[in-house]
Amino acid sequence: DNGGPDKDLAYSWRQAGYNVGILYWNQFADEREVKAAEAKIWSKSGLRAMRWRDHNGNYHSGPSKDAGTLMFESLKTNMADYTGNRIILAGHSLGNQMAIVIAKKLKDSINAGHTNSKLKPKRIALLDPFYSNGSKSYIGNQWTGDKARGYVDSLKSWGVIFEAYR
Repeated sequence: DNGGPDKDLAYSWRQAGYNVGILYWNQFADEREVKAAEAKIWSKSGLRAMRWRDHNGNYHSGPSKDAGTLMFESLKTNMADYTGNRIILAGHSLGNQMAIVIAKKLKDSINAGHTNSKLKPKRIALLDPFYSNGSKSYIGNQWTGDKARGYVDSLKSWGVIFEAYR
């Protein structure tokens, strides 16, 4: 059975006993140029700052935090009492950068004693990864792939397993 806009793609996972959460950042990512959406993962001061798009297609000024921080804070708050034993993050295309940033923020916050240690990801699945070329002023003139690679190395040394699909 193919999934579609009216299909609950988490249903089978939940029936098998899994708890499934989805972090939506689509209103921030809805940009004509993917580089503008990419910048929002890492910085509130990127190409289009943190503007967001409503259902009518109009842009509005956004929050004073980057999307990576917003998604991390949402996960941390909503799962503060989590008692399970396995967190798996997955991100598709540009979302793989989001998964890596969230995981790095979790690591830093758990190590500082500010976040439930049960939120440490066991695995991160990078699905059809995307990184734009070129240095970015909003991350110290690094390429997003280099910045993410540094985060991945740090997370791997913390015991997180990575898998990538193309």
